[in-house]
Amino acid sequence: MATKTLYVLNTAAASPYFWGNLQEGGTAPAGALCTYGYNVGIAGSSYWRSYLGASLPGDTKDISQSYLTYPPSMFGGVVVPVPPKKGLGTGIQDGVSAAGDSFMAGPFSGTFAAGVWTFSFKFATPVPTAKGYVRCAVWHGPTPDGAGASRLIGLRDGSEVTLDTANVAGTSTITVNVPQLKLYNDYLFFQVEWYVTEAGTDAGCVVKHYQGGTIVTTDFVATTFPALRYVYEPHYYLSGWFSDDGLSMASWWDRDLSQSVSGIDGGLIPLNELVATDAAFLLDDDVFFSGPDGPVQLPPGADGRPRPMLPAQDQPHITVELLPGFFSDEDLFFIPMAIRALDTPDKMLKNEVIRTR
Repeated sequence: MATKTLYVLNTAAASPYFWGNLQEGGTAPAGALCTYGYNVGIAGSSYWRSYLGASLPGDTKDISQSYLTYPPSMFGGVVVPVPPKKGLGTGIQDGVSAAGDSFMAGPFSGTFAAGVWTFSFKFATPVPTAKGYVRCAVWHGPTPDGAGASRLIGLRDGSEVTLDTANVAGTSTITVNVPQLKLYNDYLFFQVEWYVTEAGTDAGCVVKHYQGGTIVTTDFVATTFPALRYVYEPHYYLSGWFSDDGLSMASWWDRDLSQSVSGIDGGLIPLNELVATDAAFLLDDDVFFSGPDGPVQLPPGADGRPRPMLPAQDQPHITVELLPGFFSDEDLFFIPMAIRALDTPDKMLKNEVIRTR
């Protein structure tokens, strides 16, 4: 059991997703100005979009709106987070060559203990002065491109830092007390932006990330997850499945899941009588809930008033994975798709599974 320390690196964002790079553990890298940062000049209070791992500082800013949340006007005054944006290259041109807005690490399988995570992002400027702070949110997701990522830690503001000496690093710090976090083969995305609190004194001022900044977690215990065995009828429990021809009780995935079946006592057994044994699966809605690929229009409320359009990855759905200890047939295991609420509890979805090979 040990904490994890992730170091910010001054290395180019790498294909295919072009996230900012972190070093997990080991000897701390030497301090150095990064190539990427923010061309703040003499701009007053403003938010600055991050291009982490880019070959030059970015100049995308907004005086009133964060790049890590959607404008509240889009959702009736509700502040909705923007998921991590993967990159297209090591440039700063959005939609063409822009690097991603997050540092990425992982994947991780295991448990982070409850306690304090400390984010110590370092910055420096070759042309003083500058004043501001980092803003950061933490996401996790099942794929390295950030698709379907869910937020672990909401947006936080770092401590204010004044950069008034050329090339001397200052640290903007965030401390967050987090609950126990359980991850299964998940990537972590540390999404950041810079906020200017006071106009600089030189039009050539640029705030750069500084190599050697750290993210220190609580103790982490890695986990190797055992097989999960699921059966609908407890008295037909089997340790594996021997046929996928739809003729044996063992091949329950192949049957019409909208029907009940006859039990050994002659009574009908509803197929939603699901039993999980050896269940190492994580009962954490942050792990198994993630948003869809596209926006979702909420239906009108009970009073008939319209409700907002939710952005991609904001409306939850469920993903469940089975990890068998032994395969004898690649058709045995399926991923349920298009899960939805049912009117009657004794029925399951019909024809809404696909095979994976």
